[in-house]
Amino acid sequence: MHPANGHSHLLAMLDHMAKARMDISLAFYEFLEEDINRQLERTDILIITNVITEKVQLHIDVLEQNGNRVETLLLQNEEELGDRYAS
Repeated sequence: MHPANGHSHLLAMLDHMAKARMDISLAFYEFLEEDINRQLERTDILIITNVITEKVQLHIDVLEQNGNRVETLLLQNEEELGDRYAS
């Protein structure tokens, strides 16, 4: 998917996300490590997850030091939501 902006790009992104197949061939930190090894720079990265491990955070820090902008959207899992509403 090519970088773009606007409503049509958002819809295309949501469509791709909805059709994504869960296939874990690499640990997430290894995926970020590939970007570090490729010397990725000047790129906006959005990470949507329910947990940030120490290793992932270290890789995020390196990516930011290399001139990338990394945003994380931290999701709550259903168990946490249930606990909040039960109290």
